[in-house]
Amino acid sequence: LQGCVKDIDDLYEVLKAQYDIPEENYLILKNEEVSRANLIQSFRSHFSKLKDGDTAVFHYSGHGSWEDGSPEFVEAGLETAGNRNELIVVQNYGEEGVFNIADKELRWMISELQFPKDQATRNIQFIGLMDCCFSGSLFRDTEKRSRITLPETDQKRRLADYLEGQYQEMYDAEGKVAF
Repeated sequence: LQGCVKDIDDLYEVLKAQYDIPEENYLILKNEEVSRANLIQSFRSHFSKLKDGDTAVFHYSGHGSWEDGSPEFVEAGLETAGNRNELIVVQNYGEEGVFNIADKELRWMISELQFPKDQATRNIQFIGLMDCCFSGSLFRDTEKRSRITLPETDQKRRLADYLEGQYQEMYDAEGKVAF
């Protein structure tokens, strides 16, 4: 995509100038750095430094897509009929066992930070700036829009394929939701 790195750099400059945010509070991943594993690990590591009352900004500029979701989300009442995963596309999508980052996975990681196990709930606010899919066409020359068609894959995401299997752990031995 043309413009993603520039968008990231421009947002960095605005945040730095407007809010005087210390340099160590930024983590910027670009291009090849945005593999599935690195994005998840970096998200958790970077945002784990947040304290009660902090506000975090997560900005993604790149391709967005969707895939059919796992039916267990509808059965558990966590998703509506139609059950699609909205995705941010990672650099190594298509490699064996590598999926894009689903909306449910982002929500889970945010929840991990706001409601850490064995700790008090933390008042952490997240701002998500998602510059993906075709949202950029509102302000850019429509003749230069890029469209993505992800390569077909016969990999179907199972419930255990979301993050490290946390959603799968919600089911008991009989396959019923165990919240």
